[in-house]
Amino acid sequence: MRNLCSALIPCSGGCQYCFAKWDDIYTKQPLLSTVRINENIFSVLYPCCDGEFFEQDNCFSELKKILCNRSCVCVDISTKRHLKTDEISELIELDRWLKEHKKGFVKFSISISTKSRITELEPNTMNYEERISLANSLKQTNILTTLTIKPVLPFISSDEYCEIVKDFSELISYITIGGLYVNLSSAFYKKYIENKYPCIKRRVSWLDSKPEWFYIEDTEKIIKIKKFASVLGIHVFDSDEELIQSIN
Repeated sequence: MRNLCSALIPCSGGCQYCFAKWDDIYTKQPLLSTVRINENIFSVLYPCCDGEFFEQDNCFSELKKILCNRSCVCVDISTKRHLKTDEISELIELDRWLKEHKKGFVKFSISISTKSRITELEPNTMNYEERISLANSLKQTNILTTLTIKPVLPFISSDEYCEIVKDFSELISYITIGGLYVNLSSAFYKKYIENKYPCIKRRVSWLDSKPEWFYIEDTEKIIKIKKFASVLGIHVFDSDEELIQSIN
């Protein structure tokens, strides 16, 4: 079961393709301080996918309050933001606390959609070298660290994505991968997608309301990336839920 939490502080990444900023579904999710987790089944707590988890007041103490009387929880945090040393320390402590009390574990994902055009498409995020450095730092810890290649952008080549996989291959063992949700009225769509790539409607299964959003998936490209990752011994999944279930 996936539990989404809304953020008090909006994400400052400025990613041009971001879907969280054009659909109000995220503002309707409970805040981290009010989320309720089912104690009887394994749950995935996904905080602040529309915002900055680490910029929330007392984010780690709030998490511990929520999880104090719960077990079987994966705290799934994904970011493109550079982490400070004290934030990494708090992540390590949260993971240690969860495991020590047999409550669950932290899954931390570094998110990336391009290597060559980060400044253009993800202007306020970590640069590529910082993402590599963060993965290297986390490899020295016991935190499950993964790479999220979402969205796979139709105008970024499969060779570039395979290069990303190779660059991270010594640092991570798991990847999640997926296509691009688009808003047909957005500036991003008009500049990068319109009249260039076909869109289909796809039901969003991980939201309670199950909305249908326009979606682009280059199946051939994704298969090529998966095969390349497999040769390097990396496990690739279509969703976080699949990845977590495979190791839980």
